[in-house]
Amino acid sequence: MSELVIHNLLSAFDFKGKTVALFLPIISKKEVSTYSLIDHLEKHEVKWCIPTTNLKTWELTFFSISDVSNILANRLGIPEPVNGQFIPANKIDVCITPLLAHDLKGSRIGYGKGCYDKFFSTCNENLIKIALTTFDQPVKLIETDEMDVRLDYCITPFNVYEFQR
Repeated sequence: MSELVIHNLLSAFDFKGKTVALFLPIISKKEVSTYSLIDHLEKHEVKWCIPTTNLKTWELTFFSISDVSNILANRLGIPEPVNGQFIPANKIDVCITPLLAHDLKGSRIGYGKGCYDKFFSTCNENLIKIALTTFDQPVKLIETDEMDVRLDYCITPFNVYEFQR
């Protein structure tokens, strides 16, 4: 299913000239594998970065790395870069996130810590927010609060959902 999601993503978007923040999958959570996406970005010389998570504040910091073998899982099993070049939030053009569920308005359910919502609030207003999931069916309206940031797109194995900004 991951390959269908990545195929749909690459069919819908051209990342040339962009800095793309993305996640590495937590295999035990059955997240979309982004390794083929990284291969594609590297072949097309697109700058990409992945996050580290501060487990006290739940804040994300993104780093560009040259080799995905330079990754270690943190105590929650989240794959993170061991080292790399820091990429400021305002320099990221596209952020690709995992999710558990979404609705038709672009609200998302993640793991409940608000990491991506906090990160989105530090980015430039033109940031394109894309979620990847193997679950194709949106849920009914998700309850949100003022801290929640809506997605611009959600890519599934069979659909590309676009949400109004």
